[in-house]
Amino acid sequence: MRYIFATVLLVVAAACGGNKETAEGDEWKEMEEFHVVMADYYHPIKDEGDVILIKGGADKLAAAAEKWAQAPLPAKVDNEDVKTYLGRLQDRSKTLAENIGTMSDEAIKEEMTSLHDIFHQAMDAWYHSPEGAADEHKDH
Repeated sequence: MRYIFATVLLVVAAACGGNKETAEGDEWKEMEEFHVVMADYYHPIKDEGDVILIKGGADKLAAAAEKWAQAPLPAKVDNEDVKTYLGRLQDRSKTLAENIGTMSDEAIKEEMTSLHDIFHQAMDAWYHSPEGAADEHKDH
């Protein structure tokens, strides 16, 4: 059931902006790729309090964060704020992967929530909607 729910969430995310294009016609492929990985691990935690998937997938999340952080930034988000968000996401995802075996379920949930919030800061910079960019994708 959880996997069906996750699939539905991904479809909804795509429908409400997961593949939006900017005025320049650009897409931020690495952001979209990270979004899929984050959703796979974050939503079971958020929706069901279940950390089992992230316990086995923290390395995958860290690899996706590293790939995103190391990719060239599109011009519209090539700034220090976005570089900081991506650096934090990379560092903290790596730390999570290295320490997840010794962390309590509650600590894992807190860290994943924090990582999800950092992800949204970068995503909101991309969509840059002054009227509620933070709310547009809040539940994804």
